Amino acid sequence: MKSKLVEKKRLSEDYWWFELEFIKEFNFKAGQYVSVKVNEAGKRRAYSIASVPGGKKIGLLVNVSPGGVGSKFFENLKVGEEIEVLGPLGRFVVKTGSTFDGFHLGGVRVGTQPPSEEKSLIFVGTGSGIAPLKSMIEDVLPNRVNDRSVYLVWGMRYEKDLFWQKEFEELERKYKNFKFILTLSKPSVSWQGRRGRVTDVLKEMKILKGAEFYLCGSSVMVEDCQKILVGKGVNEEKIHFEKYG
Repeated sequence: MKSKLVEKKRLSEDYWWFELEFIKEFNFKAGQYVSVKVNEAGKRRAYSIASVPGGKKIGLLVNVSPGGVGSKFFENLKVGEEIEVLGPLGRFVVKTGSTFDGFHLGGVRVGTQPPSEEKSLIFVGTGSGIAPLKSMIEDVLPNRVNDRSVYLVWGMRYEKDLFWQKEFEELERKYKNFKFILTLSKPSVSWQGRRGRVTDVLKEMKILKGAEFYLCGSSVMVEDCQKILVGKGVNEEKIHFEKYG
């Protein structure tokens, strides 16, 4: 399908936001991705959709630091230019069914356990892996505000990498069933927030059955998180992931 770039915005040093508009409504499920043609030779690169379903527009989060063909393509794009997109693609979407149980973090019970509630959702992402998680979370919260607890554990390296922090904090204020946990692996001395990797957060959790996990980030990060969760007794069927690199 053909789309047009209608917005290009720098979020941080390496991360950019690109909004594409189609002629007709672009139907997709939160968590899916698109394959973008990035040069005349027909090379394609996959990018998760970071916006919520509905309408003719989709938003993409692009990390340009790798400096590859995809990075250069998006860096050189100008508003109004046409982009060829294939999609939506992927099965990394929120599952339905099962029962809610929640988890403990640092010895404190997070959430409640009414038998009528669905399972809690725990999203864990690093870097641009936040893109599909943002779409899923913003899609789930308004639709299931009273019957499901939602948690986001987001890991970055430095303060300069941060974006969307205020948006997630605003969601936390707006929805009582949403908890946002931000951690930096290489923060400055002045950083007042949590320090460490997302795996450190998972190691602190006392996992209860029924929690459903969605992981997105590098292959190493996803595999490390899987090992921790399986080691804590989480059924592999409860761990969903999308990895890159």
